[in-house]
Amino acid sequence: FSISTNSPFIMMMKNLFVSLLSLLGVISSVAARSEKGGGKGGGGRGTAALLAGEHMDALTACDVEALVALRSPSEFVLYLPAGLGSVDLATAEAGWNDYCVALGGTTWEILYTRDFKDSVVIGWKITNSGLIEEYTGHDVFFSSGNKIVGQVTTFDFSEVTFVGAA
Repeated sequence: FSISTNSPFIMMMKNLFVSLLSLLGVISSVAARSEKGGGKGGGGRGTAALLAGEHMDALTACDVEALVALRSPSEFVLYLPAGLGSVDLATAEAGWNDYCVALGGTTWEILYTRDFKDSVVIGWKITNSGLIEEYTGHDVFFSSGNKIVGQVTTFDFSEVTFVGAA
C-alpha cells in the first residue's frame, strides 16, 4: 500500500498542517505582545467577534475603506491559506479592491463564532449568483483595543468555482 505524495489527500493534509503552524505562530506572537504590555489593551471579551462581524458586513458591501478602518495600521498582519505567507495592511487593501472587482455582490454569512478573550474563530460561507455552489471557510481574528491586529484566513480565491468556468 502506498500513497503518492501528490495525492489530493496528502496535499490537503500538508495545507492543513501549514495553516495550523501559521495559526500557532500568530497566537504565539499576539500572546507575547500581550505579555509585554504591547497593543492598546482593553477590548474585552467579545470585541474580536464584533470586529469580525463588521469585517463580514464590509466585505458584503465591498467597503474597502471600512475594512481598512477596522485594522491597526502599524500592527495588522493577514496570514494567507496554504502557507502562502503573510501580508501587511496595504497589500491586504489591494487584495480587497481586487476581490470587490471580481466578486462584487457576494454575501458573506457567519455560520458560527468561538470567542476567546481577544480573538475569535468564525466559520463563514459566501454566496453569489455567479458561483456554482456556496464556498465555506474559517477565519481567526485577533483584536487589541478596538482594532483587528491579526487575521488568519482559509479564503482561497483559486478554489471559488464560477458558473461557466472550466
